Amino acid sequence: MIEVETKQRLIELIFAMEFISTLHFLHREQRIIKRSDAPLKKRVVRRFKEAKKDKFDEELIQKAYDAIKEIGLLVA
Repeated sequence: MIEVETKQRLIELIFAMEFISTLHFLHREQRIIKRSDAPLKKRVVRRFKEAKKDKFDEELIQKAYDAIKEIGLLVA
């Protein structure tokens, strides 16, 4: 049987994976489908909020976008 602490860590990992993979997917999507003159980051954050509704805070989305772009997971 899995310990409660291990289950909690797995849940956190799943949320992190969902978060990062969604940002990555939407970044690629918005690079390909440019339907607006808005900056790429702004379009990605808007689409993220549309897809995930209120599941994640906008400030967190923006900070995460900047962080994963800085480490090279998002290419402009």
